[in-house]
Amino acid sequence: MSALTERTEDGMEVYLSEIHECLDEFIRDRGVEDMEKAGQNKWSAALRFIGQNVFKNTQKLKREPYDDSSNLMYGGITNNNSYDLNKLHKVADYYISLCYDYDKEVSINGFCFLTTISKDLIAYWGGKGNGGYAEGIQEAGQSGLDLYKKLSDNNEETLSGMLISGGKRAPVAILGALNRRHGWNMGQPTEAPQGALVAEQTAADIASRHALAGSTQAPQLPNLDE
Repeated sequence: MSALTERTEDGMEVYLSEIHECLDEFIRDRGVEDMEKAGQNKWSAALRFIGQNVFKNTQKLKREPYDDSSNLMYGGITNNNSYDLNKLHKVADYYISLCYDYDKEVSINGFCFLTTISKDLIAYWGGKGNGGYAEGIQEAGQSGLDLYKKLSDNNEETLSGMLISGGKRAPVAILGALNRRHGWNMGQPTEAPQGALVAEQTAADIASRHALAGSTQAPQLPNLDE
């Protein structure tokens, strides 16, 4: 029996197996010949399909019930409908692995499609919601912040990898996402591919460079004595 089908104490391997089986079902039923070559929207559709069939309206990713008798208003055996961050990290790790395997973008949206968790909740844990950093940390602790950072860091990594790989993807569109989400336009990262610098040039920059290359006149150099 594979690791994906062995039940552990929290049942996570079973859930990961369900994700795997549901993805196979989507690929088969939708006639996807090669998911690696399929577009990002098709990948998002697969994640939504998995979320609807594996996690929606279940307690699979919630905390185990505990005795909250000290709470006078809501006391008793409950989990307060709260998520188990350990379970979410395991699902996030598996989701990230799938994205790398199929050459797809890791994103908070994608993770939320998969788990049916609100994107606002993930942002809140990362200190990006209306409550702010301190309130988000108080709600989910360091583990919630780590989950947000894990998804964000791998979003940058997968996008920069796509930029390096090239192919049919539009580098300007990828750079736009990197600029908006990770501040690449605030200072070029040290690992940034050379193609990123080229893609940021305007049409005027390119035209000016080519005009200079075709000219027989020496370029004007600055007067360093001034």
